[in-house]
Amino acid sequence: MLTDAAQHCHRQGERLVLVVDGLDEDRGVTADPDSYSVAGLLPAAPPHGMRIVVSGRLNPPLPRDVPADHPLHGVDVARTLAPSEHARVARNDMERDLKRLLNGSPLEQHLLGLITSAGGGLTGADLSALTGQPAWRIKDHLHAVAGRSFVAQAGSWRPDTESFAYVLGHEEIQKAARQHLEEPGLAGYRHRLHAWADQHRAMGWPAGTPEYLLRGYFRMVGEAKDLRRLVACATDRIRHDRLAEVTGGDTAALNEVNSAHEALLADDSHDLTGLARLALHRSEIEQRNANLPVGLPAVRTMLGQSIRALASAQSIPHPKRRMQALTGMVEPLTVAGDMDGVEALVDSTDDAEAQLRLLFCAITGFGRLGRQSAVRSLTDRAESLISSFGDEERQLTSLVTLAERAADAGEGVKAGQLAERCLSLYQTCPRQEAHQAEHARALAHAGNWDAAEAAARSLGQADGQDVVLVALAAAAARQGDIPRAERLIGAIRCASGQSDVQGAVVDALMARGEPVRAMRACRAIAMSERRSGSLIDVARAWQRAGRARQAQAAADEALAAARACMDPDQVAGLTGVVRLYADMGAHGRARAVIEEAKTVAQSIRSDEELLEAMSLIVAGAVLIGDEETVESLCHSRSELGERLVLMTALARALAAAGDLARAGELADEIERDARAMTDPWSRSLSLIRLSWWTADVGDLHAAGALAERAGAQAVLVPDPIRRRVALGQVIGCLARAGETRRAESLARSNPRGDSAATLAEGLIWGGEVERAESVVREIDDPRELSSALCETAPVLAHVGEFDRAERMARSVDEAFHHASALVDRHPRWPMPEKRTGHAT
Repeated sequence: MLTDAAQHCHRQGERLVLVVDGLDEDRGVTADPDSYSVAGLLPAAPPHGMRIVVSGRLNPPLPRDVPADHPLHGVDVARTLAPSEHARVARNDMERDLKRLLNGSPLEQHLLGLITSAGGGLTGADLSALTGQPAWRIKDHLHAVAGRSFVAQAGSWRPDTESFAYVLGHEEIQKAARQHLEEPGLAGYRHRLHAWADQHRAMGWPAGTPEYLLRGYFRMVGEAKDLRRLVACATDRIRHDRLAEVTGGDTAALNEVNSAHEALLADDSHDLTGLARLALHRSEIEQRNANLPVGLPAVRTMLGQSIRALASAQSIPHPKRRMQALTGMVEPLTVAGDMDGVEALVDSTDDAEAQLRLLFCAITGFGRLGRQSAVRSLTDRAESLISSFGDEERQLTSLVTLAERAADAGEGVKAGQLAERCLSLYQTCPRQEAHQAEHARALAHAGNWDAAEAAARSLGQADGQDVVLVALAAAAARQGDIPRAERLIGAIRCASGQSDVQGAVVDALMARGEPVRAMRACRAIAMSERRSGSLIDVARAWQRAGRARQAQAAADEALAAARACMDPDQVAGLTGVVRLYADMGAHGRARAVIEEAKTVAQSIRSDEELLEAMSLIVAGAVLIGDEETVESLCHSRSELGERLVLMTALARALAAAGDLARAGELADEIERDARAMTDPWSRSLSLIRLSWWTADVGDLHAAGALAERAGAQAVLVPDPIRRRVALGQVIGCLARAGETRRAESLARSNPRGDSAATLAEGLIWGGEVERAESVVREIDDPRELSSALCETAPVLAHVGEFDRAERMARSVDEAFHHASALVDRHPRWPMPEKRTGHAT
């Protein structure tokens, strides 16, 4: 963005000046191993003539990630400033305020102590709750010194006028206050904050929980190095549920888990139980977000909740689905003309390829709406991003795509300039033979058509000749050269490619105001689904022109083309006609086509394709007010995840129709249901592992409780094989934790040899070796007995019972298991992962 801003100013004949104040207060480099300081991010060679002015104290020195040859290290660029009289006066005022508070009334001392120990972020209402004093009295005291010792800031998540939070006005004041209050005094105030947090925890973190307890409190606990409370906060499911409700996603919760994890790793206590709890909780958070429909963030965006939408999208753990959610937000942002929202969306990811993909989508979206200023701005940003790629071949391929996007969006001149850059890169490319396709496409946008066609025809089919010819023909159509586009169509072998170019010709003719020729061109399109879409576009053009009869004729032809499609394309075509009829006011015809689409959908065999078709039908039914169809389809699927996808399609259609209230209620319901979905198999295995690790570090009480929780999940596993495996491992965990009666009871209710073997293994790890051998010997079935002896013998060896292990191995009668037991006498991981792995 810095390069973009500098380039923009340079083009305007201006110079960008970046001012960085307080460089000595930069703490970015100490946040985590992958972070950078602000100083380290400042460019050594400012682009486009920009200038950078920094200020800071001489100590501490520059962070270690600033390169040795960076100008910040140069003595010739530093200037020592004389002390500011204004700063001296302000500092004296703050020190007087601080002394007055330190020596003031008990309330003033408490306010200072609480805000200092909290690290800021407490509102007047918070301080009232902590001191027992009315809020008006709190505000009176704070306003007397606000702007000097204290600064009022709007809340981050609830930025209304009633939630101003107070922080100390300067780092020096914070240090001075800590020194004067001393650690025993600060510890007392922290204890008061802990009691306040415990009170809200006991109430289940109710609605209206102070923002500080959901945000600043965790930071304060971390700075105090109170690892027990830190882990408790970072694994509090109910608190994180409230946090997700406030922020719209689980990004903040995952950040807490990661911070607590880093704090434990940095500590010498080696708290394996805490690390395991954090790992389990992270898994739970990721699992509940894995069920969010990728279309839900787009619905939130349509509702004007772009910040919540972004948080929701970023919480989706799977990279591909997360990217789908982010790209889905682009269309509603561009339709709303929300350029700031698009910029924030692009900035939400650090991945350059993801940023470029989002920029491409936004350029196309704004181009369809004719918002050329936005197109030009985003194209410039994309160009700057591509220029930052170190690989010139990567620059070449990306710039060609950008040139085509710019041309599609109506910026032909810019597309030509980008194409010229591509040609320059191609000339210096060491592997020109690998980029002949990009070369041909760039030549076309640069206007060198003869060379472009020659380059395209020199390619073989394996090198993507058809793809390049399609791109060239489409470019010709966009540039208004219809004869060239039609001539190139004849050279394209692929039917779908021909249809794509013919569709581009239709678009070009409509842009020139020639709907009659566009209609004829539509009829020449071979592929029914593409012909139907182009006819719909022509019908809309006739409708905008007030030519109802011609619009109706085009709509009827579009319906005929849709009927000629194969499913599921037929459903897509039919629902496209439904939207057209609805816009034309022909609701009777639209209802008939909806019924037709429902009939076609019944013949679709693929679950994924059927779900997509049903989503389209739901959206079409909303347009014509067909509540019966909407209700029946949304409840026709037995699997909750599929119902949520259909409900998301419904919410989006309602939002598009202007029914924001119903759409918002439905979005909330979808999010609640998605987050409530659980996978008992994964959950039980996570709890089993945690139980075993907890027992391994000696906390048998907690291990037993976790094993019971695992058992409660195991019985819910629908697959009988997986359920048996999970229950068997729960038996072992209970025995390992010393809950032998409960383990034996569960083993008797699950009477198989592997249950007895798992019980025996748990008893061995719990120190009850003789009881474990007795359990195994009680097995009646010879084959199951052999298998159990084979499983148990290695565990005996692992705990040092080598003689007993060898006797057990040699007592195996069945030949295969006898050999296995003798060979497998090496120490192994105590969790019976082998049996877990078989039930996948």
